[in-house]
Amino acid sequence: MRVPGNPLGRAVEAAALGPEYARRAATLVPRVGTLLDTAECLLARLDALLTRFEQDEGVLRTTVEKATASEAEIRELLPVLSSLRTAAPDLTELVGLSRGLNEIIGALPGLGKAKRRVDEKLEDAEAKRDQVQ
Repeated sequence: MRVPGNPLGRAVEAAALGPEYARRAATLVPRVGTLLDTAECLLARLDALLTRFEQDEGVLRTTVEKATASEAEIRELLPVLSSLRTAAPDLTELVGLSRGLNEIIGALPGLGKAKRRVDEKLEDAEAKRDQVQ
């Protein structure tokens, strides 16, 4: 029986319910202990997952940074590669002019010997380069 507002009545009520509270507490304490053990295991697993996530996130960030850097390098190289397309005909023309000059130099009196020496040096340089490769 409850006596509202009366401190003495509440004390009597608490004393009467004391054994009931003790019985309830006796059943709740093991359940709470089990819940705490389960929570501890779950928190340990969560910690391991978070650690792995942080590691994976670091790897992912590094991969994204490298991909971004690669994209930037490709963007820088594209203009150079497109300019090579226009340089090829110029280089072909330059090689033709060089051959023509070699023939003219070889035809000049007294320069034939100098031309042979230059040709020999060029052949030696090409042979050395081929050996290295």
